[in-house]
Amino acid sequence: MFRTSRRTFQIAYYLSSVLPVYLLLLIFMISIKIETLGFSWVPRYKNLNGYKIAFILCTICTVISFISLVKVKSIIKNIQDHSRSFGKFKVKITQRYNAGFREFILSFILPMISTFSITDYPCTTIVMILLFQLAIFFFYMNSSDFFPNISLILFGFSVFQVTSEDNSSIKYVFGKTKDIDKLIQSKQEILAVKIGSTGFPSNIAVVL
Repeated sequence: MFRTSRRTFQIAYYLSSVLPVYLLLLIFMISIKIETLGFSWVPRYKNLNGYKIAFILCTICTVISFISLVKVKSIIKNIQDHSRSFGKFKVKITQRYNAGFREFILSFILPMISTFSITDYPCTTIVMILLFQLAIFFFYMNSSDFFPNISLILFGFSVFQVTSEDNSSIKYVFGKTKDIDKLIQSKQEILAVKIGSTGFPSNIAVVL
């Protein structure tokens, strides 16, 4: 999915997609400390230990993921607002949208936050999670598989699979989550703009 889109979009999309992992880890780490030490525990930079270092790294990753999410939405909105500068293509929305979320949660998010013990080995856990995510990133950079993005859905945009009769190579389009019913029930072709230059063989576009 990523290979034929802009490099900036590829990285931002992936980083935003792993935001739930870091949010769940932060909630888990805070909950553990509140349960054991009460509300008096606050991670400070003084007297750093493994747990606090892991908490700070997780917080930084959460912020980066959130900024990436804002960047992805900004790219999509920018393409919609300046659609006259890009080539337009006609596509037909299929009945498949936001596919693979169940598998993504069960095979990616849950194992990542449950396989390692953040309480016993906090720094090792964060390092292993980062390495695992890096490996997944390189895999999807060189794969045609669709990579779900829960964060983006909650932020207002869903991914729809489409068909095209003009050989435009477009396979996925971003559309507003609130318009899911209207888009999948539409029997007419709709206009979409690729994410990338007109002559670039991108398979991802944005619904106008």
